[in-house]
Amino acid sequence: MSQRPPDTLELDPDALVASLQATQLPQCLSDTAVEASYVLAHDALTSGDLDSARVAFEFLAGQRPGEARMWAGLGYALLEAAQAEQALPALVLATQLDPDNAGYMMAMGRALAAADLSGHAAYAFGIAEAMARAAGDTELADRARGRLELMGLAS
Repeated sequence: MSQRPPDTLELDPDALVASLQATQLPQCLSDTAVEASYVLAHDALTSGDLDSARVAFEFLAGQRPGEARMWAGLGYALLEAAQAEQALPALVLATQLDPDNAGYMMAMGRALAAADLSGHAAYAFGIAEAMARAAGDTELADRARGRLELMGLAS
């Protein structure tokens, strides 16, 4: 079995979308049902029920593939379950759909760091810090700066 170089990204977010949509029911949920399901999925995530959160966000991402928050929720659930490499495609989609969201970029940095892709992680943390500072979110900017300092890369 060949091993990939330690700082290489091989992501196929389109394949993730296709695989989720192939296993989903038709997009038939009302907006109200989607919102209610999102609240339940978010509650599962924040309470630590990561399996339920992952399943719910997989379903929601298949139902609403154009909504960044569904992909971010899936990415967060996988990241918190110590499945960083599996979280990356979902977080890539979230950041592509909502490129101005510093929180999604921060999560991307965390997933990249956990996947031993430190060069990419540092880049993501730097972007998250700049985005958060520009938006006036000093708490998030300071957390991103702290990650860079832990990596020995803060200037």
